[in-house]
Amino acid sequence: MARSPADSATFRAEAVTLPQYLAGVALFATTLIGACVTATTLVRRRFGDLAGAERALAWGVLATAALLAAYMVPGVLGILNRLTPAVAAVLLAVLARRLVPVAARAGGDRPAPGRAWATEPVLDRAVAVLAVLAAGAAAVAYERHHATVPGESIDQLTFHLPVVARWIQTGSIWGVHDYVPFLGVGSYPHNGDVLSLASIAPWRYDAFQRFAQLPYFLIAGIAAYALGLRLGASRSASAVFGAVVVSIPMAIIPSVAFALPDATMLAMFGAGLVFLVRGDHLLAGIGLGLAFGTKWYGVSYVAAVLALWALALLAAGRPVRAVGRAAMPIVAGVAAAGGFWLVRNIVGSGSPFLGGWLPVGHHPADDLVRSEGRGAVDFTIAHYLFDLHVWREWLLPQLFAAFRLPGVLLVAALPAGAIALVRARRRGGVPRLPIVALLAAVVLVLVYTITPLSAQGLEGKPALTFANARYLVPAALPAAALAAWLCTRAGRWAVVVELAGLAAVIDGAHHGLRFGWGTFMAALAGLAVVWAFAHAARGTQRLTRAYAGAAVAIALVAGGQLLQTHFSRHRFVGLDPVLTFIQGAPRGTRVGLTGIWSSAAPTPTYPAFGPRLRKRVEYVGPFRGGRVERYTSCGAFVSGLRVTQSGLLVVGRGDPPVPHVTEEAWARAAGYVRVRGSRWFWLYRRAVTSAAGASAGARAAGSPCARRASSS
Repeated sequence: MARSPADSATFRAEAVTLPQYLAGVALFATTLIGACVTATTLVRRRFGDLAGAERALAWGVLATAALLAAYMVPGVLGILNRLTPAVAAVLLAVLARRLVPVAARAGGDRPAPGRAWATEPVLDRAVAVLAVLAAGAAAVAYERHHATVPGESIDQLTFHLPVVARWIQTGSIWGVHDYVPFLGVGSYPHNGDVLSLASIAPWRYDAFQRFAQLPYFLIAGIAAYALGLRLGASRSASAVFGAVVVSIPMAIIPSVAFALPDATMLAMFGAGLVFLVRGDHLLAGIGLGLAFGTKWYGVSYVAAVLALWALALLAAGRPVRAVGRAAMPIVAGVAAAGGFWLVRNIVGSGSPFLGGWLPVGHHPADDLVRSEGRGAVDFTIAHYLFDLHVWREWLLPQLFAAFRLPGVLLVAALPAGAIALVRARRRGGVPRLPIVALLAAVVLVLVYTITPLSAQGLEGKPALTFANARYLVPAALPAAALAAWLCTRAGRWAVVVELAGLAAVIDGAHHGLRFGWGTFMAALAGLAVVWAFAHAARGTQRLTRAYAGAAVAIALVAGGQLLQTHFSRHRFVGLDPVLTFIQGAPRGTRVGLTGIWSSAAPTPTYPAFGPRLRKRVEYVGPFRGGRVERYTSCGAFVSGLRVTQSGLLVVGRGDPPVPHVTEEAWARAAGYVRVRGSRWFWLYRRAVTSAAGASAGARAAGSPCARRASSS
C-alpha cells in the first residue's frame, strides 16, 4: 500500500535511529540475560533433580517469573523506565547467585521412567520428529510473510497494548486504564501484557512485540509432551500430541499470529499441571500463578484444577492436614505470581474483580450492547445445551473451525480413554494418573461451558464462538496426555494414531495461519537442517558452541535492525484517514475517544498513541465501579472534555455507523470543530487553546448543553 505524505512525515519524525536501536538492544539483552541467569541459578541449585523436558519447563517458568519481576518491581515502585528493568534483572541475578543455597532434593512423586528415545521404533520416532518440525515450520512460514506487518488484533489494539503504552508513559503499573465503555478491560490481569512491555519498552517502539509470545508456543508443546510422559506414554506419542496441542488453530493464532496473552496462559498452565502431577508444589504454584495472573479464565481454570487435585489426594487416602500443608506452597506461588493484579484492582476500583464480577455469571459486555439498544450477548455454551438448531448452525461449525482435526483427535481420546480405563479396572490394575487426566479434561470442558461469552452473540446467534473458543484450549493439555497414553497402549497400531496426529498438526496449523505450502516446505527443510546441526553440535567443544552463539546473536541484531526499519514503513499505513491524521499530530497531543465503534472497524485506541507512544489517549467518560462508562448529558460530557484536556477528539460513529451521533453535537457545544471524517469515525479538534478562551468557550456552550439536557 502506498504511503501518504502524512505517513512519510510521521515515519521520518518517529523512526528509530541506529543508535537508539542499539541502545534498546543493549537494554533488552541485559534484562533478558539477567532473567535467564536467575532461572539457571534456581534450577541448578534448588531443582537439580529435574531433567529433560521438566527441567526445560522449570527454567521457562522461572525465567518468565524473573522477567516479569524485572518490570513489575520498578512498575510497583513508580520508577519504571527504559533503564530500571535492566538494573532490576541484574540485581535479581546477583541476589540469586549469592543468596540461594544448593539443596539436595528427593524430588516429587515420579512414575517409573519409560523407554529411552533410542529404543523406540524408528518409524514412530520419524513421525514424532516430523510432527514437531511441522508445527515449527508452520510458525516460521507465517512469520516469513508477516514479520514486518503490525498486528491488528482487536483485543491487542483496544486494550492490551494501550495499557502497555500507559505504563511506559506513567512509569507505574498501578493504574486501571480503560478505553472501552462498560467492559472494564482495564481491570484484567496483565502478566501477558508485561511480556509485551518487555518487547516494547527498550525501544519505546513495537516492531518486535509480535514475537513476544513465540517462546510460549514452544513451552506449551513441551508442557504437553512432559505431561504425556508423566502418564507413562512413550516419547514418540508424547511428542506427536504435544505438537497437536500447539497446532490447534485457537492455540497457534494467539501465540504466532497475534501475540495474545492466551499463549502465556496456555504454556504456564501446562507447566503448572506438570509440576502439580510431579509433586513439585512451589513450581506448580508459580506456573499456575502466572496463568492465574494472565487471563480471567485462568482464574477459574486454576481454581478448578486445584480443587480436583485436592479431591484426588483425599480420595487416595491422604489426611486433610497433609493436603492442606501441600497446598500452602501452591497457594503462595499463585499469590506471588498472579495476585498483584487483584490488589491493583482493589486499590484502583475497590474490588479485586470488575465490580465484583467473577469469571462466571453476568458479563459486562451486556452493558455495552444494551447501551447500543441491543439485547444480551454474554451467553454460555451451557445456555444452548439442548438447542440443536444453534448447535448445527452456529456452535459446531465454529468450534470445528477453531480446533479442526487436532480437536477431533482429542475429543475422541476422552471416551476412548474412559473405555480403556474401565477395561484396566476389570483386569485389576487401574492407573491413577490417566484417570486424573481424563477427569481434568472433563472438568475444564465443563468450566468452559459455563464461562461467560463462550457463546457470545445475540440470542440464538452466537457469532463469536470461534474467537472465544480459546477459553477451551487449556483442556487440550490433559486430553493430549491421555491421547498419548492411549497411543502407547495401542501396540502395533500406535504408528497409525501417530500418523493421524501428524495429519492433524498440518491441518490445524494450516487452517490457523494460512501459510503457503511452498514456504512451509522450505521452512520444514530449514528446520530439519538446523535440528541436524544442533544434534551434531552437542558433542562439540564449549568454545565452538560459544562462537556459533555469537554468530547467531550478531545475525539477530543485524536482522532486527532491518526488520524494524521495514516495519516502520508499514506500521498502520492506510488504516483509516482519521487515525493517519492523529499519528502525524505533534508529540504530547492529548487524544480523547468517545462513542462506540464497530468491531469490524479499525481500532483507534493504540494507533492514536502514535509511533513512539508520545500521545496521551483517554476515553472521555466517567469512571465508576472499576470501569469507564459513557456520559449521558451534554454538560457532563463538556466537563469531562475539560478534565481530559483533549486537543483531538475521535468520535465513534456507532455499530453499525450512522450519519450522526449524540457526542458530535456535544463536541461542537464544547467548542470543537470537525477536521476529518471516515466511514467509522469523526475527528474533532479543540478550537480554543488558551485557558481563558477555553473558559469562555465553555460558558458560551452552556446554553445549548442546558437545552439538550432538559429536552432529554
